[in-house]
Amino acid sequence: MPFPMTHLAVAYDCICQNKIAVSRPEQFLLGALAPDSVHFRPNYEKSMKKTSHLFEGCGEWGVTEDPDLWYKNIMAFLEKWKDFPEQDFIRGYAAHVLTDWVNDRVAWTPYRENTREEFVQGIDGDSFHREMAAWDYEIYLNFPGRAEIWKLLEKAESHDIPGRIVGKELNDMKTSVLHEQYENRERKEGYSNTIWTPERKKCFWEKAQEVFGQALV
Repeated sequence: MPFPMTHLAVAYDCICQNKIAVSRPEQFLLGALAPDSVHFRPNYEKSMKKTSHLFEGCGEWGVTEDPDLWYKNIMAFLEKWKDFPEQDFIRGYAAHVLTDWVNDRVAWTPYRENTREEFVQGIDGDSFHREMAAWDYEIYLNFPGRAEIWKLLEKAESHDIPGRIVGKELNDMKTSVLHEQYENRERKEGYSNTIWTPERKKCFWEKAQEVFGQALV
């Protein structure tokens, strides 16, 4: 699934293109990181992402059996938390999961199904994730709004979503993204883009914006 800078850039671009209106963009952006904060749980297991990513009933994480139910789960989450004071945070949270849902539809599941034999042999999508990580770093280096995103995130306030994520873990993730993950990282020139082709990147980005405009009004 997409890495932090990709989530942040897609969310920020949604605001800039006026796909949705937000009152506190910093909270929307922090929400767009929130579901992955389970990685900062001391006893982290991959199965925790099913809960944080609203994936109940949809299969094993990474093998989506019911994408329609996943989308319904996201919409049910928005309805359940509609009275939460920080609505921009809730919508950002949903934006993260919607971005993963789009990625699953336009990239991950088609790739997994086209390389079924390799998955059976246990290769498990390494090439896909390497290319996505490389693209994520290119976004970090080149995205015009990156500096503004960093300023907004610095002042964003974390929240618990009981049963989903813990605010302290999200705070730890925010610190890591702002001050650790992308600092002093070596840029790899000429990385392969045989999976994440320019056409697929464009399709993913545009579809995410379209889905945001439909789901997060």
